[in-house]
Amino acid sequence: MRDALELHLRDEQAIVDLVVSARETGRRVRVLGASHSVPSAIAGSGDIVIVLDRLREVRCDAASEEVTVGAGVRLGIDPLDPLRNDGTALCPYLHARGRALPNLGGVIHQTVAGFLATGSGGGSARFDAAAAVVALRLVDGTGRVHELRRGADDDLLDAVLVSVGSCGIVTSITLRTEPAYDVAGTETVLPDRGDAVDLFADGPTGLAAFLTKTDYARILWWPQRQVRRIVVWAAHRIAADHPEPPRDYQPLPTILGSTQPLQIAGGAALWAIVHWRRVGRLAGARALRALERAMAPVEGALYRAFVDGDPERPQRFRGPWWEILPQDAKMDERWMPTTFTEIFVPLARAGEAMRCLDRLFSAEPSAAGRFAIELYAAPASASWLHPAHGDAALRINVFWLMHEPSDPRDEFLPRIWEALAEFRPRLHWAKLFPHEPATMVCGRFPRLCEFLAIRERFDPDRILLTEWLGAALGLSDEGTRPAAPLPRRRTR
Repeated sequence: MRDALELHLRDEQAIVDLVVSARETGRRVRVLGASHSVPSAIAGSGDIVIVLDRLREVRCDAASEEVTVGAGVRLGIDPLDPLRNDGTALCPYLHARGRALPNLGGVIHQTVAGFLATGSGGGSARFDAAAAVVALRLVDGTGRVHELRRGADDDLLDAVLVSVGSCGIVTSITLRTEPAYDVAGTETVLPDRGDAVDLFADGPTGLAAFLTKTDYARILWWPQRQVRRIVVWAAHRIAADHPEPPRDYQPLPTILGSTQPLQIAGGAALWAIVHWRRVGRLAGARALRALERAMAPVEGALYRAFVDGDPERPQRFRGPWWEILPQDAKMDERWMPTTFTEIFVPLARAGEAMRCLDRLFSAEPSAAGRFAIELYAAPASASWLHPAHGDAALRINVFWLMHEPSDPRDEFLPRIWEALAEFRPRLHWAKLFPHEPATMVCGRFPRLCEFLAIRERFDPDRILLTEWLGAALGLSDEGTRPAAPLPRRRTR
């Protein structure tokens, strides 16, 4: 977003005035949330970028148990947010009042509006945070204010909710809450083919069955030839007064009460796995191949350290919904910086999809990458551009270490996208797409044409579209599609 003009606006009228002015001068207007998305999905060079961190009002209606939040409200407390201590973070606010949301993502520093606009969600085939949305207000590309409510404006709400800001600037969202609950479960290290969970099976021990029957679940698969293990995080709801004792979830073992030492050590190990090859290439191709053979056992040992657990002694955890569901909230992005593509395929065909990846990794071990692959579910969504629109989905998050010198969209990710092509996958809007993004959009969403008609009505001058979004939606007239740049580490 170099050369973008960044403005912090305090109220809806200021947004209306800015949009009207931008339309008159032909400037694009975009919104920056928590910087959790690929940059070109947020804004491009020269755009006016609005930061809504002053729109932090939170109102709870005692009669309806609905909560209305300003577009700048975060789900949880973000340590990089300068306003983090103002008491408006939604999850602790709700929990203190005995209320909850049905689900959360793996981290909760995102703004509520940005989390929903990109189709983000937590790992569950049963519970969906977006299903709690009952209303929203937005300013469209002409400066007009719309208030859309479930039951009266269903089509419009389903069209604009997951649209990455391309239909309007959301100023507030109203969500239906439910009674607060606790979450209890286990994290277990298992082989990727086993009696409890078999990633490649179709029956009762298969991945689809496991994700369907479990309230909340996430699997980290280490598919490297020397590892072939999974870390299975599985949890269920329990009443807040359940007698089971509370136990914090720890993504890594603690040293002196902190996971930071092992996060730093793990990050250093992954950095070394990436960078020794850069030095080895100086010795020539033949010497590099010999070094890779010699280093394979060492790399295997390093990878296995990430999945070093006794299946008979799983980690047990139990706690409030908003503390347990975001499994990665305690991970520090500085030590293991990653980006990823998030691929949605039909959950009913999970076993088939995993066998396709297994064949790829067996034939081309380098295609397995140098980090884990995250597997979890999404329930069917009513939102027209949600990647799980119409059908429950298996979500395959293929990570890429930011230490790597190359661009994963050149060679690494295309092999995985191609291996899953028969499933006509859809991708998470805020993560990595192919260099020509429309290839993963056009023909994949049955209501895309209807969406584009509504989008054109809301934004006839296209001041809410980035160049990348225009290309992804098939609206660009250029022959060469612009590539979204790789994300950088968050600075806010």
